[in-house]
Amino acid sequence: MLDFLYDMFVGAGVFILLIILLLVARTSGKRKK
Repeated sequence: MLDFLYDMFVGAGVFILLIILLLVARTSGKRKK
C-alpha cells in the first residue's frame, strides 16, 4: 500500500514539474517576443 502511494506521489510530482516547465517556457517565449 505504501509503495502504491509513493508511486502516485512521485508520478504527481513529475506531472506538476512538467506543467511548471511548460508555463515557464510560455512566459519566457512571450517576454522574448
